[in-house]
Amino acid sequence: VENAKQIWIYPNAKGYPWEAVVKGFNPFLDVALLLPKDPPKEPFKKTAKIGNSDILQIGQSVWAVGSPLGIPDTIAQGRIINKNIMMSGNPWMRVILSDAHINRGNSGGILVNKNNEVIGINVSVAGGGNSDEEKEENKEKEEGKNQIIMVPSLNLTVSVSINSIKKVLPKLFAGTIAKPMMIEATIIDSWKLSDKDFEILKIKKPKILGPIVSRIKAGSIA
Repeated sequence: VENAKQIWIYPNAKGYPWEAVVKGFNPFLDVALLLPKDPPKEPFKKTAKIGNSDILQIGQSVWAVGSPLGIPDTIAQGRIINKNIMMSGNPWMRVILSDAHINRGNSGGILVNKNNEVIGINVSVAGGGNSDEEKEENKEKEEGKNQIIMVPSLNLTVSVSINSIKKVLPKLFAGTIAKPMMIEATIIDSWKLSDKDFEILKIKKPKILGPIVSRIKAGSIA
C-alpha cells in the first residue's frame, strides 16, 4: 500500500468493495491499517477474534485464509513448525512458521487457530525445491541414466505474529506511518554460529543463544 494510488476493501467475496485510505503503516512488520473512505452505516455483524500468538504450541493445527491465485474464500490447513522466530535483518519482526500451503494471493490473509482466533498475518513463503537449477543438478548427477530424481520441496508459510501487531496498533490508529531507518549496526544470529565461528570472531559464546550486536557505527541512531 506504500505507493498505491487507490485501495479497495472487499468485506467478502459477494459484497461490493469499499474505497479505503491508509490510516497507519509499519514497513518493519509489513502491516497497514486501512479504513473505509466512506464508513458503512451499519457495523459489521461478525468480526474476527484476536488470539494470543505467545501461547501457540509447535505441532498444533492452523488455517491460512486468503485468495490464492485470485480464488476467494480459500482455506489451507497446516501445522505450526516454529514460532517467535526473528527474521534475518529485521529484529522487530517475530514470525510464525507453518506448513499450510499458500500461493500468490494469500499475502495479507489471516492465520487462525481452531477457535477461529487470528494468530498471525501471512506475508510470504520460505523454502522451495525442484527449481530449474536443482533439476539441472539432478540431471548431472544422474547422467547416463534414464531417470531424474526429484527432490521433495517444503514451502513454509511465514506469518507475522498477531502479538507483534498488537504492539503497534495504537500507533497505527493514531495515524503513524513509520519510515525505514538505517540502524547502522551489525547483528549476528548466534544460534547459527559454530564453536569455531565464535573463536574466529573472538566472541564469547553466550549461555543463551540469541542476537548479538557486534558493531555499532558511532553517531548512528543505534
